[in-house]
Amino acid sequence: MRAVLMSVLGLAVLSGCTAGEPSATIQRDGDLVTGVVSRSFSDEELKENAFGVLCLPEETVTDLFITRWDDGSARVSARCLG
Repeated sequence: MRAVLMSVLGLAVLSGCTAGEPSATIQRDGDLVTGVVSRSFSDEELKENAFGVLCLPEETVTDLFITRWDDGSARVSARCLG
């Protein structure tokens, strides 16, 4: 019983630590970017390229497509124009 309780407690702590941390895995090929972002990034932040998540700071995000999953994370694709 103690082992089960410790496992559940450990999972609760781990999920609490990572729930709000922003993360992104972005691939770029020329001006096309695709990838996955955590729920920490709002659609508006992605559109405005907040924090330089999708494009370089001097570039503009265009043709942005966002598909959200139930957990709030999203698959994104866009073009970066500079």
